[in-house]
Amino acid sequence: MRRLGFAVLAMLLPAVAQAQQPDDYQTLKQRVTDIAFDPDSFFGEQGRYFRIATIRYRGDDWAFPVYAIAISNGCVLGRAPGCEARRIARMVRGTEAKPPERPRWRGSALIGRLGKLGPLDRPGLARALDANVDWLEADLDQCAGARAALSQAGEARWIAPELLASKPSDDIGIVLHADTIRVEFAGFLRSAVYDSYIAKGTPTAWADGFAKAIEPCWKPSAAPRPWHAAPGAKPAPSGG
Repeated sequence: MRRLGFAVLAMLLPAVAQAQQPDDYQTLKQRVTDIAFDPDSFFGEQGRYFRIATIRYRGDDWAFPVYAIAISNGCVLGRAPGCEARRIARMVRGTEAKPPERPRWRGSALIGRLGKLGPLDRPGLARALDANVDWLEADLDQCAGARAALSQAGEARWIAPELLASKPSDDIGIVLHADTIRVEFAGFLRSAVYDSYIAKGTPTAWADGFAKAIEPCWKPSAAPRPWHAAPGAKPAPSGG
């Protein structure tokens, strides 16, 4: 019987040890991206009805989660006269004492800090994110220049000219290890999506400039933090 007990214990030990191993870098990065940097979740369940645009900034080939922004009309905070005309933004990003020299370093530093905490289950990761990311909100109608910066998205070149050229150019553009941005504008039964490195005149360049334009206007948000939503469930409606 004792031998049988030792045999069972020997079989269980590898599984237990494996369960206690921390995530590898790539897995942890993806978990953090999924639960904290999905801007579609920033305004809760009702946000999908009022969403205007989302921005996802990813650093380097690793796609480090640098920041994510969601923009909604004001009705997401409650039905009130004129709420359709208001614009509210929310953002999540890794906490830093001062802006890093390169944006991607914010994302890589966040994953590095979380990786040092050892194995993290879902609740543990949520608590770790509370201590390591900024959850911010901005009223774009009270932010100087924000509405003008938002409207400039319509001036961006959403289709690369080379895609429409009848004869391919001999010029070859080489882009290595670039940060990328995914921009999406959504409306009723229509949407526009652009995903690329940051190139002059494109929606990604607009998004980069827009984020910089509203930087002084961010304040800590009192809304529910999306990474605390139950797994597989939609986030609870936000209260603003």
